[in-house]
Amino acid sequence: MTEAPRHPRSPGHDTEPGGATAAARRPRAAVTVTPQQRRLARTIASQANRILEPNEELLALSEAVADIRPLERAVLGGLWPQSRRVALLLTPRRLIEIGVSCTGRRALGRIRSFPWDGVPSLKIADGWLEVRTWAQDVHRWYLRDVPDPAVGARLLKRVDLAVSTYVPSISRTAPLLHCSSCGTGRAPEAGGCRHCGDTVRSPRLAAKLALVIPGAGHLYAQRPVAAVVRCAAELALFALLAAGVLGTTDRWRILATVALGVAVLGVMKLHAAWSARLLAERAGAITPSANDRWRLLGPVGTPLSLAVLVAPLLLAGVLDGDVDWRLQFTDSRREWAVSSPPFAASLGDIPNLREVWSRRDGQWVLVQSWPFRRFESARRATARLAREWGAHGSPTVLGPHRVLEAAGEARAPDGGRLTTAVLLVIDAEARDVHALTTAADIPGTTDRLRQLVARSYWEPFEAE
Repeated sequence: MTEAPRHPRSPGHDTEPGGATAAARRPRAAVTVTPQQRRLARTIASQANRILEPNEELLALSEAVADIRPLERAVLGGLWPQSRRVALLLTPRRLIEIGVSCTGRRALGRIRSFPWDGVPSLKIADGWLEVRTWAQDVHRWYLRDVPDPAVGARLLKRVDLAVSTYVPSISRTAPLLHCSSCGTGRAPEAGGCRHCGDTVRSPRLAAKLALVIPGAGHLYAQRPVAAVVRCAAELALFALLAAGVLGTTDRWRILATVALGVAVLGVMKLHAAWSARLLAERAGAITPSANDRWRLLGPVGTPLSLAVLVAPLLLAGVLDGDVDWRLQFTDSRREWAVSSPPFAASLGDIPNLREVWSRRDGQWVLVQSWPFRRFESARRATARLAREWGAHGSPTVLGPHRVLEAAGEARAPDGGRLTTAVLLVIDAEARDVHALTTAADIPGTTDRLRQLVARSYWEPFEAE
């Protein structure tokens, strides 16, 4: 038959094994129980009933914050007071620590007990409770409700009795860990409870999740607020990195921005993994299936995070190998006509030829387009094109683009060679180059090309 759950006895209600009430023999002052203590008792009732023995007296109950090492406190920052929030139950046999959520309204986290025969030193002063184990480990808590001095004196006598009767051959291990699902004691090194089969949240898995997905490790450690803060911080860094990359086309500035962003992100990831590991160390038991589901986030989160990191580079166009825009002219009088490259096959094999424009008076214009080289800035592309095409003069500005003038040769329809005028339009935003080539035997050819480009517009390029 299943035993009905019993609530923790209020402080000062002492019950003897035989059923008689100690208050009938030993008069004592009435103990005041605050509303905070009542709420805390309701919060941890289920977990406490699994730990407390039927005849175990509850002397005091208090909410507390467990102290940690200065280095761990620096890693957790403002999270450590809420992440170390616990409920302390003081009985004549032991000190019981039950983790609670950051709001204090839900029992959450590990459960430990400190038998008084394993605690040779106990001190309550200035709102702090400090115990020292036989292994010389010191554990400290800052108490919200300081126990009555009579309770402290009684516990000190119990500790002194344990010290005076110390026998080295008897095991006096402290603290002892308890399963949060069934209350059974478990070894610190055990990965779960042997009684109910539940597994403990793995600090190593929490660190891995924090590395692959922003905030996932903290969410796994049952700290949703910390997960939201961590996710927002890393996404803000991603946004700053993307803005820095998109704000320039200079290769060295892009590389410097990426290097700085990767370094800062690496430090943030290491800090996230460390803090998630610390938070997960005191997380409660969960079912094995839940652990398996969390492990699936690793293979999914790694490529997703890499895609987010590479996205600014793709948006900046430094890895873009395609032409994004095409130059389209405005011709209200229909003096110009446009045809596709297959129509201009008689002109020979012209690389990157996109279109051929022809005018009613016989003038023709070849339009070639190709992208920048990878990680090439607009300034370097302009200098390279000026050198390769033999451009004369400095580049000029035509709207948002740089323009170079050059001369070249092309194959005439009759098979001969003719001199051409070339106008190189360098699109720094889309990282494309557009070369407009026409015959140079007509006076004013270059000026006509400039006028044509000036009254043209850009439209998305669609490859056929």
